Amino acid sequence: MTLTAASPDTSSIGRRSAPPPLERPTALAPRLAMLVMASVFGGFYAMALVWVFEDGATPQRVALAIVAGVTLLVMQFGFFSRVGADLRSKRAYGLLVLHLLVSYLPLIHLGNSWVSLQAFSAGNALLVLPAVPRWIAWAVIALSVGVIGAPYVDPPYGVPYLILITGQTGLIVYGLSKLRSVVSTLHDMRSELARVSVAEDRLRFARDVHDLLGSGLSALVLKSELAHRLIVPNPARAARELAEILDIGRRALADARSVAAGGHRLRLAEELESARSILAAAEVELSLRGADTRLPEPIETVFATILREGITNVLRHGAARRCSVTIGRDGATAVLEIVNDCSAPSRGLDLPLGGSGLANLTRRIDRIGGTLIARLRPDGTFLLRAEAPLDTPEGGDGAEPVKTARPAPASGRRFRDERLRFPELLVWTTLGGYSLIGVLWVLSTVKGAGPMAFAFACIGGVALIQLGYFANPRVGKRPARSYGALLALAALTLTPIVVMQNPHLGTPGLVAGSILLTLRPAVAVPGFLAVALGIAGVHAALGSAPLYVAYGAVSTAMTGLVTFGMVRLIALVASTHAARRELADLAVMEQRLQFGQQLQELVGRSLSNVIARGELAMRLCADEPERARAELGELLRVARQALTDVRKVASGHRDITLDSESSSVRSVLTAAGIDPCISLAHGRLPQPVQNVLAMVLREGATNVLRHSEATRCAITTRRTAEGVILCIVNDGASATGGTLAEGGGVDSLRSRLTELGGSLEAEHGRDGLFMLRAHVPLPEPGPQPG
Repeated sequence: MTLTAASPDTSSIGRRSAPPPLERPTALAPRLAMLVMASVFGGFYAMALVWVFEDGATPQRVALAIVAGVTLLVMQFGFFSRVGADLRSKRAYGLLVLHLLVSYLPLIHLGNSWVSLQAFSAGNALLVLPAVPRWIAWAVIALSVGVIGAPYVDPPYGVPYLILITGQTGLIVYGLSKLRSVVSTLHDMRSELARVSVAEDRLRFARDVHDLLGSGLSALVLKSELAHRLIVPNPARAARELAEILDIGRRALADARSVAAGGHRLRLAEELESARSILAAAEVELSLRGADTRLPEPIETVFATILREGITNVLRHGAARRCSVTIGRDGATAVLEIVNDCSAPSRGLDLPLGGSGLANLTRRIDRIGGTLIARLRPDGTFLLRAEAPLDTPEGGDGAEPVKTARPAPASGRRFRDERLRFPELLVWTTLGGYSLIGVLWVLSTVKGAGPMAFAFACIGGVALIQLGYFANPRVGKRPARSYGALLALAALTLTPIVVMQNPHLGTPGLVAGSILLTLRPAVAVPGFLAVALGIAGVHAALGSAPLYVAYGAVSTAMTGLVTFGMVRLIALVASTHAARRELADLAVMEQRLQFGQQLQELVGRSLSNVIARGELAMRLCADEPERARAELGELLRVARQALTDVRKVASGHRDITLDSESSSVRSVLTAAGIDPCISLAHGRLPQPVQNVLAMVLREGATNVLRHSEATRCAITTRRTAEGVILCIVNDGASATGGTLAEGGGVDSLRSRLTELGGSLEAEHGRDGLFMLRAHVPLPEPGPQPG
């Protein structure tokens, strides 16, 4: 037997950029995947049955081939390639063993005719087994086919051919099955991913609300309390404070409207004046040094935010009497430094375990390449120092404003490019295999240095066009360019077949598949059939046996379908992903409208009330101090309520549970191709504990998706005598990923856990394991779960 074993040749992926979401890709993708798989898998088994007839069609051999083939097809379509199949279950392992037995045992009676069907077991091993064992099993199966088939093929190239074609077919089985699963899962997960985008946008909005409104309202409340105390004994001083209250109130109202509308920029000079006024009201001596406010816009915005938060922390957390602010330049670095003489740092200033305000500042300055330091100095003063390079690009202001323009939702990061690009790598491997197969055919059938060089040049040209153009999603596909590439591909594929009178020297299936990808359906389908039938005609004209004539047509058609199907499926995956992003963006915009309404209804109304009462109290201050005092008391109540309302809007004022969050996490991990194992045994918990642990679970799952190459993630909760423990373990840690990404979210979680007396720990284990562990003590042991 020569190099003619049946082969479901495949080809390229990722040809076109994603079509618009309105093409309804999610409805087409599963049907297309099923059609391609049925054609390729069924064709492969049909060719095996033809070889059985060719090698000696006794009733026993035919019956064995039919029974074994149907059994393998049922297992393939009914389980291994079925969307939603649990490929990590005991059933999967059992069926894989059965599949191996059914693919190998018939070799005893069918011999050469059954060689290479084991490639489907290789593909199923890639689907079922863990990361490293799957590739070992794939390689072992391919090598075993080479050993078993050695007596039936011609040396020296027959055995490498069998090994190569088995490994390549295994990759095709794995790729088509996985692609279909990815498309269907993305389709089913659109609403869940939109919900995740809304949640992340809520966090961005919360940071803006906190940074822009929280500190201003805190200062307003502070000044209102001072004016309320001074209105009777010192009306003149109270009047000055009322003027400051009105100014702060008007700015806060403008900030609220700006945040609700989607745009706001802080000015450093304005914040300096505000700081001077607020510190003077609190009887804190301010020393201003440098005050160089002529900084690039991104740095000015971040420094103004840091100054506002730093002054607020001086008033809120410290017992300071003196405060110095320095703004200037140190070479190519802009510097902001705030020093106060508080006797001890507060928990809110103890970075990196600080409260959400300073955690947000760290996040912002990181985005412009700067650093933030907050520490107690040996002389008892507390230092808050920010540095940023002066060459910060315009627009990188570190802020995450709520914009009406379309954002880049974080969910797009959850399904990282490398996860969506795996089929692209698969097609490169597959096409590389075709090149090697072509080289083997040339070495085994072509004689003479000149003809061999010509054949190798044609093989290289085909690979270059297919990989560099048709299978490259980054190259624009203009009609004229595509027609030219198709003609060149056809010429390089068919010329050696015609010149050397050898139908095995080209891969005409690549031409057939590229025709389906390039031309209109009315022209493409006849063109596809013409190539397949033309190759059959070439076999017949060159005197090939009828079986080889049929093989040429079927093999060409199978290769063309795989080429078309895999490339189109990649485009459909991208299109489905784009449609999901559109839905997520719409959900985010709807949520932003709700934010704006909440701010207008809650904060805007309250601040307007504050301003009106402040103006009235100011008019009454000199003549009717008692009435003015009453107005100030009501103003103070409204201001405190406004501050509470801001915190409600920022936090969403929504309780979450571990059970609901774990269900969401399970769906998102599954959609990302990560196998979740979730076991919750925490019993009933106080709502504050539920909230913080659910947030830890959300942040931990986000880190698994963003920063690791995990294939499995175990999530467990359990009660102990001391409290409750949440553990998140994934197998994707590495030197560059899989760890806990420090930042505002994690810092805030640590702070909230600390407030409950708990802790957050992260550690690496063996074999690439990474564990995130949160512990929260409980006042009394709750009921143990049954």
